[in-house]
Amino acid sequence: MGRTSFLLDKNALRELRKKRGLSQRDVEEALALALNRPYPKFNQRKEDDHKRDQGKGYQRIELRGKTSPKTAQALATFFGVSLETLQGQAPGQAESIDQLALRLQRAHASGGSKLVAQAIANADAPKTVETICRALAEKLAPKLASARLSGNRQALQQLADDSGLSIEQLCVSFDSEGAWYVHDDQSLQRIQISQGLYSVIDLIRNADMPYLKDKSDTQIKLTKEDPWYRLEIGRLTHADRIQCISFARCQPDSVGLHWNKSSESDAKQIARWLKDWAYESANIVHLLDEGLVPGDVSQLRLRLTHLSEAEQTSARPAIISPEIAPDMASCLLASERERGKSHRFVLNCLMASLEAHLRPQLQAITTQGWRVLSDDGRKIGMWPPLEAQVDTSGPRYRLELVWEAAPGQYQPAPLREADRQYLIKQIQGWLG
Repeated sequence: MGRTSFLLDKNALRELRKKRGLSQRDVEEALALALNRPYPKFNQRKEDDHKRDQGKGYQRIELRGKTSPKTAQALATFFGVSLETLQGQAPGQAESIDQLALRLQRAHASGGSKLVAQAIANADAPKTVETICRALAEKLAPKLASARLSGNRQALQQLADDSGLSIEQLCVSFDSEGAWYVHDDQSLQRIQISQGLYSVIDLIRNADMPYLKDKSDTQIKLTKEDPWYRLEIGRLTHADRIQCISFARCQPDSVGLHWNKSSESDAKQIARWLKDWAYESANIVHLLDEGLVPGDVSQLRLRLTHLSEAEQTSARPAIISPEIAPDMASCLLASERERGKSHRFVLNCLMASLEAHLRPQLQAITTQGWRVLSDDGRKIGMWPPLEAQVDTSGPRYRLELVWEAAPGQYQPAPLREADRQYLIKQIQGWLG
């Protein structure tokens, strides 16, 4: 029988960690202390064991979005949040289901809930009333949302009769979530009504977006014109290569739907929840007031950090710029933009500069046996051969794509997964 897994939201985990200025290693060490388990030093292991254990610990939790219930609780305690927050549930969502479950318990206690009585009778194994009511609340929630949003009074009345609650008691738990109208012009003009803002975000993250697999100059742009948010995905210079998802708050009534203005809190949550996804899905991103990132692909740079062997502290990072004459760069970039490949062109120029900068340093150790992997989000880590490591489980070098927002000021730049893997292969190629 397999171990029970507790599902977590990867973006919520990463956001909580970065908000506190912590590395993945910091969180892993804290977990080791909380769970009373040793923190491994990989250089004490054989090479095969080292490779097998590479992805273990917190890094794997953040990558896969699941862990054991015990570790999930330890993480919630460490970050000072609820388990529901770690699962990425929007504020109020978990509380709404809890309220409905409590009302079902009270209805059962008074002998008025056919649903709870039937669930108890049909249970395969003995369960508490609290557990059964919680499970029923989770099943009722989507049915209740559907009935409310469609204005189906008959369906609402049937749910009320079965649960032993009035229609008002059923509906009050979900008023805080709000309804959202979502239109995706790519998926056969699909229209969907979603309950709660996080369900909209989840719908966007999991939507089929073929233009994200297009050429390197893909872009994600989020704009707002009340009551609508408009998300454009693709090559925005080509009208036939753009997917648009529009969404707005709405309120169902006896006539149909009418639009509600979104709040400033909505805008902040939408931008925050979409940012990690956007930065890992496209190379050019514009999220509301944040502006275009990067402002221009010619502003892209590589930030190379050399981490010390023993302390995993870093010296001042080196900024790698593309070595190409400005007049030639302008002409070539204009040509590559027409082809939708200007971002890839700049990446190739940066990689040539990186090789010229880094190869002499690597030759002092060895160019053979290095491992090059994704590390700490959108960064790339370079681990030396096992025999060249001293007392560290981390990379010797860390590479990050940044853009020069102002002279001497560098900010993280988007880098979609396909292009990050492209960089990794390029590095592996000239390492031999």
